[in-house]
Amino acid sequence: MRYTHWSSLKRHIREKHPSDVTNVPNENHIQEHFETVLIEGDQQDQLPQEDEDTSAYAELKRTASLSICRLTSDVGLPQSKISEAVNIFDNLISQLSEFYERKVVSFLKTHDVDPAAEPTRLFLETFKNVNLFEYVKTFSKQKAFLKSLATDMPEPQEKCVGVRDTVRHVSGVPKQTMVNETFQYVPIVETLKLIFRNPSNRELLQREHQIDHTPGLREYRSFRDGQTYQNKEYFQQHPNAIRLSLYQDDVELGNALSSRAGKNKMCNYSFKIQNFPEKFNSAPRSIFPIIFALSKTVKKIGYNHLMEPLISDLKRLEKGVTVYYGTERFEIRAVVTMFCGDSLAAHDVFGLLSPSARFFCRICTIPRPVFHEEPLRKFPARTLEWYKENLEAVQCGNSNPSQCGLKAGGCILNELENYHITENWSLDAMHDLAEGVIPLTVLLVLNGFVDRKNRPMSNISTEMLSHPASHRLRQTAIIDIDTIFTQTVSGNQIVEILKEETSPNDKLLNKINRQLCDFLTSNYGLHPSSFHKNLLAQSLVNSYPILASTTPDVPQALWFHPHGRGKYRHAGRIHYHMEYLSRRSGKRVVNRPRCVQQQSLLPAVIPVPEDNIEQLILEMKFLCPGPSTKSRAEELWMMTYADREQYRKKQAFHDYMKSFPVASSFDGLMISLDLGKMHPDAQDFCQQFSVLQSKVLAKYDDLLLHISNDFLRTLAIIRLKNPSRGVKRSNNETTKKKNTLDGIVDIVEVDDVTVVANTPVLRVKLTPEGCDEGTIVWKECSIKLALDLVNCFRVLCETFHVFNCDVSPENKQFYSFIFATVMKIGSLSTTGEKFYRSIQ
Repeated sequence: MRYTHWSSLKRHIREKHPSDVTNVPNENHIQEHFETVLIEGDQQDQLPQEDEDTSAYAELKRTASLSICRLTSDVGLPQSKISEAVNIFDNLISQLSEFYERKVVSFLKTHDVDPAAEPTRLFLETFKNVNLFEYVKTFSKQKAFLKSLATDMPEPQEKCVGVRDTVRHVSGVPKQTMVNETFQYVPIVETLKLIFRNPSNRELLQREHQIDHTPGLREYRSFRDGQTYQNKEYFQQHPNAIRLSLYQDDVELGNALSSRAGKNKMCNYSFKIQNFPEKFNSAPRSIFPIIFALSKTVKKIGYNHLMEPLISDLKRLEKGVTVYYGTERFEIRAVVTMFCGDSLAAHDVFGLLSPSARFFCRICTIPRPVFHEEPLRKFPARTLEWYKENLEAVQCGNSNPSQCGLKAGGCILNELENYHITENWSLDAMHDLAEGVIPLTVLLVLNGFVDRKNRPMSNISTEMLSHPASHRLRQTAIIDIDTIFTQTVSGNQIVEILKEETSPNDKLLNKINRQLCDFLTSNYGLHPSSFHKNLLAQSLVNSYPILASTTPDVPQALWFHPHGRGKYRHAGRIHYHMEYLSRRSGKRVVNRPRCVQQQSLLPAVIPVPEDNIEQLILEMKFLCPGPSTKSRAEELWMMTYADREQYRKKQAFHDYMKSFPVASSFDGLMISLDLGKMHPDAQDFCQQFSVLQSKVLAKYDDLLLHISNDFLRTLAIIRLKNPSRGVKRSNNETTKKKNTLDGIVDIVEVDDVTVVANTPVLRVKLTPEGCDEGTIVWKECSIKLALDLVNCFRVLCETFHVFNCDVSPENKQFYSFIFATVMKIGSLSTTGEKFYRSIQ
């Protein structure tokens, strides 16, 4: 029996060994502080030395609390069920206390003991107010209880990856607002520190190489027995380095069959330590979490962006992290040796095309058509040299991703010094076989028995199927269209919609068409035969008659008409989209620089005396904007100025805005900080514009009187008197008549939706009191401003310099005048000079 408290051990000795108590000369030689860190998850705690009854009751409460916390750690139990169980147990204990209290009172009365006497009354009070689950009745109390234990647990960090518009109901009124898109990251370094706090776990690392092998027999028990471990220099220098296995999968937190399925789908990363024996690694408690994010957020930002904090910590672990456990110095060195996930996730994480692509294999370069004919034929493996050569060709535009199966973005895991995806030999058999190959094989076999008469024999070659007319074959081999759709996530969504038997719209028809054409391209190239296109169209309408055309003789005519080509004829959606893909693949794109370079608005790059600039950039990238992080965001923003200069030079600042949520937060403060560093001599905008406004309104007091707001009227007069000559007239002349500041300041209603603009545009919502809310819209980015109208326009003018983006041609003279007269940046044009003199 193990005792975690000194009071428990002392009570056991007094009750079970009373004769030995007198033989103990002094109790002080017994150590009163125990540190117990167990592999099985027992936690340590220290309670004050009180009387035996109080100590026993405290130990009961602690045991009950730990039991509930163990239930909480089971992901299969929702918190609602755990709370229900706590209430049931609490009521049961209360009823038991009342039952035994009545029994004791009855016993006392039988033995002529007055229950109302003071000692007896105090004794009976112990049956009341029994609250064993006081510390764990709610989830927040459970977390607080775990934090109160002696062992520190790694706290998840909230990482911000962007902002999005959402509608919140305030007092029953819908209001559009901006919310942060975040994910949770549990620092892997802190988790490893906690794991190896146990000296037994540290001993396991040292004892791993002592496993006995049968003499004369080559055994493969773990990663240590493979060639990668034995040939890599890192493991020769550090044989006891921690080897990590990373896992990724998606899990549906809600009801997978409900109408909201997919909205709460969660992407999670976890890891295991290969160095531990199999008896420990076979238990679920040996799996440790790393990242939790909504799947829709991952699709938006990509896996490379999601894994940046993890990769940063893994780089530290490769070099070694020194920790101290008491006086013992221990160095944690860890490397990733395996990444495991289902086929779809692994291809996305590795930067490969989908498993349904032409080059589908992660190990070798066998094409799909060859694999169908000769599955055992050997092809060259994907080596490190092959990967670098083909990835560089794809990134430079010299090769197409479909020619090698690589995406231009690559994989962030390759940034690690001791891991590369070409050395990842782990394949998830449970996903690839049990959830993919085996069900498909069974389906094909059953279809062969059910529809044997209407299917081609196995000895019909591909050449015969490509030219069925010359071999006198009838096109009756209808395939199961769901086997094509279910290979991708979007295809599964299409199947769900089609099975509802609702009338499809154009958006759904386009999705289906793209899915079918991708299948044809991956299997038969960009020029499939008419037979395959017609066969695919027939299979589609055969499985889903709602997609058939109104032509009775050719129900698949909407998708492909065998005799529909020619003038005034429709050959079908599949035919025309395949022609489009063929033309697009042959188009040669030439990116030539402009002959006349515009004068740069950027000053010289200001060097930042900071050694660990990458860590600062990473911290700011995932910083969650809020009042508590504002000061830290300003510090990081000023120290990482040189990094933004690179984006400005490439005129790709919109990519920076999408990757760094703090750039569009704090009412445009970061934009103003950058402008102050770029143009330290710029004048105070509000003060200078106030002087300009009084002069403009005094000179043109009878112009544009229908505009009630003086600030907007001033801007409209400046634009009217500073036209851009020779600019091509746009198609929105009606809009310009309604709003003379169209393309600069758009006045929107409360329920209007922010649209995308190629140049920065200020969209404001005006109320009788003034500007209620402003938003600067630029491409996919938006900056929310809770400022007055003048300051909103100030931030708009600053964005052109900070983003290094061109103004629209029709507003070039307008902005040139504002920059020169108000901000004192740049010079006046001839038109602007003439207008400026007229108001003096």
